[in-house]
Amino acid sequence: MKRQGRKKEWSVVLFCAALLLFMPPILPVFDTPDLIFGLPRTFVVLFGAWALVIFFVALGARQKKPPEQTDADGEL
Repeated sequence: MKRQGRKKEWSVVLFCAALLLFMPPILPVFDTPDLIFGLPRTFVVLFGAWALVIFFVALGARQKKPPEQTDADGEL
């Protein structure tokens, strides 16, 4: 499947952003003993970032609807 428009660039940017989010130098920033909803902050940040990546992948994977065709009178 050939990507059209800016989907190719979107995929590369999303991959690089996700790669940076899950790198070991970034993770210790959130490694504190604080609890959020009874869960360690690290888990909340990791799973929240993972959910955001999945959400943005879903947005990038959507197909554009083709424009609706009209007849000569301008009606559907």
